[in-house]
Amino acid sequence: MTRTEPAAAMLRPTGISEGIRVRGVTVTTRNHATVLVENLEIDLRSGEIHALVGESGSGKSLSALAILGLLPPALEMTGQITPALRPGRDVALVMQDPVAALDPRWRVGRFLTGQFARLGDLPLSAARTAARAMLGRLGLTDIDRVMAAYPHQLSGGMAQRVMIGAALAGSPAFLLADEPTTALDVTTQAQILSLLQGLCRDQGLGMLLITHDLGVVAETAARMTVLYGGQVMERGPANAVLPRPVHPYTRALLRAMPDLASAAPPAPIAGQPGRPSGRIGCAFAPRCAQAGPLCTAARPQLRPRGDGAGDFACHHPEGDAA
Repeated sequence: MTRTEPAAAMLRPTGISEGIRVRGVTVTTRNHATVLVENLEIDLRSGEIHALVGESGSGKSLSALAILGLLPPALEMTGQITPALRPGRDVALVMQDPVAALDPRWRVGRFLTGQFARLGDLPLSAARTAARAMLGRLGLTDIDRVMAAYPHQLSGGMAQRVMIGAALAGSPAFLLADEPTTALDVTTQAQILSLLQGLCRDQGLGMLLITHDLGVVAETAARMTVLYGGQVMERGPANAVLPRPVHPYTRALLRAMPDLASAAPPAPIAGQPGRPSGRIGCAFAPRCAQAGPLCTAARPQLRPRGDGAGDFACHHPEGDAA
């Protein structure tokens, strides 16, 4: 698979191919009354998938929008993201509901051609050729039919490939993939995940994969960050964190997954997800069986795991890597 390289690719900021550094990123409402993401720190590396994990409402998608610089007007961000990024050209977003994200009034050909013309600085004829070539590289065969189709005429897998093609139109060095396999059948999900892995492996793309599915993390990610209530609970190499989690929330997420090898049913996490208003301690404390007075009085700081594979924020960690 050969990635289209428009002239815009030559304008990337120095250092973008080496990685993106997210430091102290905090997202609040404009009046600072509500903190939605707090002190997020992530390193995204070329050729590597980094999974951002957590339940709905944990701040995953907001974190991606903050990195892209696309927060809604009612929110504001503090912190540092280096180097400076241009959405669409240096980093691009793959959305979780491709059919909803595509304009229902436009055929695929018009949409993709416009993406390549705008982001690739190409004339329309060349942009259309590049769009057709991209669909072929992404595994679509009946390209004439796809280019002539409206979004509602595509299957979920076809629509997701179109969205990935649109994200690649500006030859970004990094993709932010927000639940890219939601609502897809198992076979199509596997195909999309394989496609994303191939882009990282063959094209050197870095990727932030937003997901709540730890099975997907185990299959695809080199590193992972577990987020709850906008706070980092645990992070490190996926092949260390998943088999030996130390944070009660990470362990609870694993227990909540169906296990075909066990007769025991999944164990749901008690309580409601989300960050309690005004909480100064651990955001997970109201739902945590390990929580004590210290957990509600003081926010735990990130500290190294005992095996040196990453770090965690918990006053009462569990497991042999604590």
